[in-house]
Parts: sequence; structure tokens; C-alpha cells
Amino acid sequence: MSLKLRLILIVNLLLFFAIFIGFFSVVFTSKNAVRSEIESSLKLAEFAIKTGIQKNPDLYLFQDNLLGLKDLDQIRHLSILLVDSNGSVMDQNKNLDSEVHVPSWFQNALNIYSKDLKTMDFPLMQFGDQIGTVKVIPNPIYEYNEIWQQFKNGL
Repeated sequence: MSLKLRLILIVNLLLFFAIFIGFFSVVFTSKNAVRSEIESSLKLAEFAIKTGIQKNPDLYLFQDNLLGLKDLDQIRHLSILLVDSNGSVMDQNKNLDSEVHVPSWFQNALNIYSKDLKTMDFPLMQFGDQIGTVKVIPNPIYEYNEIWQQFKNGL
């Protein structure tokens, strides 16, 4: 093998190794950032639901049994559902920004190294009867999209 070919091979191996280390560095640092971002959103949602809706269900549910969740379309980290006692969805927030293009292999790499975030359920009581549940489901896909964009720009 010629010296030129050996040098090209060594430089390419070092470059590949640097990219490999960079990828895992991004994954490990990103998983903590995503988790803290989602957990802070979950705590805020928990506070809002416990202090507002659960303490005053008659105030929020007196008109059409909806909480106005469709107006929360700017919340990216959480899916919030109002489920009635039969299990059907009555109201939910839907994010308007549905343009997310994250490769599945990148999502899987981030999911493997992060702990599952649990869904939170809050029962809604009205006049002593449980009329439904507010479900708060973590949705990290938008954080994954930001990390993917940064990773692409870094490459």
C-alpha cells in the first residue's frame, strides 16, 4: 500500500471517528436538555390544571363541557386531552406547526438514551361525579427537530 493511500485512509478514519464522537456527544447532551424542557412544561401544566381546572371545574365546564384546549396551539411540548368518562376525546390542543422532519433513526437514538416521560392524568369532578380526565402527554418531537437542525448545521 502506498504512502499516499495510507495517509488518505488514516485521515478518513480520523474524520469518521470525530463525526462518530460528535454524534454521540450531541445525543448525550441533548437528552438532558429535552428532558428538562419537557419536565418544566409538565410541571407548569400540572400546576395550571390542579390550581385552575380541578379546583373550579364548574367555572370551566359550565358552557359546553370544553376547556378551550384548542386555543393552546402554541404549546409544543405537550399534548393535552380532555377525555370524557366513556373514553372519547372531547377537547384537545393541536399544534399548528406540524412541519417536523426528523429522521426516525435520529429519533430512535435520542429515545434509546432517555428515560420515558410519563403521561399525567387529572380526574375532573363536577358536583361530586367524575365527568372526565385531563391527560397530559409529553411530546418531545419538536425538541428533537431543533436538535436535528443544529446537528445538520454542524455537519
